[in-house]
Amino acid sequence: MPAAAETGDDAFRALVAEFADANFRAKEALAERMLATGHPRVRDVLTALLEDRLFERERDARIFVVESNDERLTAFQLLDPASLDPVEAVAADLLRRIITNNRLRRFLRGTIARFSLSSADPGVRLEAARELLRDLDEETIDLLRRRAQVETNPDVAYELETALALEALDHGYPAVRVAAVETLSGRLNPVVHN
Repeated sequence: MPAAAETGDDAFRALVAEFADANFRAKEALAERMLATGHPRVRDVLTALLEDRLFERERDARIFVVESNDERLTAFQLLDPASLDPVEAVAADLLRRIITNNRLRRFLRGTIARFSLSSADPGVRLEAARELLRDLDEETIDLLRRRAQVETNPDVAYELETALALEALDHGYPAVRVAAVETLSGRLNPVVHN
């Protein structure tokens, strides 16, 4: 592995390690800092945190992603957060889960979706657009508008158009609202019907 990649991985692991002692608000800030690194495993680590699969190994306080957090397992397979390579299997009682709360989980869902909207994989972008559709705020709308200008996949473009039309329903101009209703008529997305 090139030295620069190793240094980037080490810095990423150090950032992930900060989750061990962080309160919920600090975990939000850590997630934002992780995004700024552009590390290829950001989405995986944030998803693991969201899914209660981020654990601290008690003997050395290192943080790992686990393959499964099934409570019936007596041991969890630890994965290196920077590479997702298997490290070792450890007894569940020798690990401490990095906890979340409802607010942090909601934040993580939106953060992961925003990050995923720029993925090279259209399927990942599609899921991100659908997730962002559930909680439209100014920042999200701005992000969706920018993505809509460059989106080439018709399915993703359709979801982006749906989200932007929903936002337009709250616009003060009648002509804009009428155009939004026309765009949304016949769409099957449950968010449209709510």
